[in-house]
Amino acid sequence: MAARPPSGRAGLPAGAAPPLRGTPVGSSSARSGSGGGAGSGLAAGMAASAVTTPAPAGSAMSTMASAPPVRPTDDDDVLTVDELVAWLRLSESTVLKLLSERAIPARKVGHQWRVRRGRVRDWLDGRE
Repeated sequence: MAARPPSGRAGLPAGAAPPLRGTPVGSSSARSGSGGGAGSGLAAGMAASAVTTPAPAGSAMSTMASAPPVRPTDDDDVLTVDELVAWLRLSESTVLKLLSERAIPARKVGHQWRVRRGRVRDWLDGRE
C-alpha cells in the first residue's frame, strides 16, 4: 500500500484547491482526481455533500431569505359562494355554515356573500 502525500488542508489532497463558497464539500468541483484512498467512495461523497459553506452575512443570498413573501396576483379576486365551494372543494352547506359563523372572513352584500381570495388564503394558512 502506497503512503498518501501530506495534505495542505485537512481532508483535501495535496495541491487541491478548497471548495468555492456555497459549494457542497465533496462535490465534483471540490474533488481532485479519483484517489482510491480511505475517504473516497460513494458513502464518503454522500456524507460530505451534505456540508455547505454559509454565504457571507451581507451577500445577496443571505438577504433573499429575509425578503417578505410575494403575494399572488389573484389575492384581490372577489369570489361568490359557488366559486368558493369549487375552490375549497367543500359542500355548499359547509361553506355557508362557515360563512355564517364568521369562520371564513367575508362580507355580505345584500343577501349574497362575497369573499376575497387572499383573505381565504390567509385564513387557510392560519394567519387570519
